[in-house]
Amino acid sequence: MEGAILTLKRRLGKSTVDKLLSHLEKNELEQLDHILLTEYYDKRYDNMYKKYDFCLEIPSENIDDAVQQLLDYRLQLLSS
Repeated sequence: MEGAILTLKRRLGKSTVDKLLSHLEKNELEQLDHILLTEYYDKRYDNMYKKYDFCLEIPSENIDDAVQQLLDYRLQLLSS
């Protein structure tokens, strides 16, 4: 796992990678995950999504509402 973290130095910088390695060494996996998700994955996915036009965006804050929106969209597609 250390090797995988070291490959992120170019994208995250030495300071962040050092923090990740420290958390790994101390088995502080929650802190390590938090940094990876907020500093690496979230930013990569935000940039990726800017390249696409989506026909539907469904917020996930309320799962019941999201399910209903998906079902409605499915019906719309089936009827067209």
